[in-house]
Amino acid sequence: MNPNETHASQEVTSTFLPQLLVALSILILLGWQVYSGSRQYFAFMRMSDQQAVLVSQAAQAENKIQSMMTDLLRLSQTDADAKTIITKYRITYNPPRQAVSSDQPAGGQNLPPKATSPDRDAKK
Repeated sequence: MNPNETHASQEVTSTFLPQLLVALSILILLGWQVYSGSRQYFAFMRMSDQQAVLVSQAAQAENKIQSMMTDLLRLSQTDADAKTIITKYRITYNPPRQAVSSDQPAGGQNLPPKATSPDRDAKK
């Protein structure tokens, strides 16, 4: 057997095609990650805007209920039915406190209390 014949029977293979396939796979994977991340980001931004609207609506509802309770408390001074409702649900109003001074701790501890119903608070 001749040494030149053994070299001729062996094929020379290139690593270009496997490397190209691996590189394409990585590019496709990274592209998909970027696409998915951008979709999630825009969905988050959309949800954030929707939540801001809901928070605004909740604040409006709270103000309307607060106003209604204040009106009911004022009406209870002259109307027996309103007085019955106030007594039945033990609705009270604590007037707003003065402005927070700098020597008091922060953290919302000095916020003015809302008109509440103890029955509702007892259920929590």
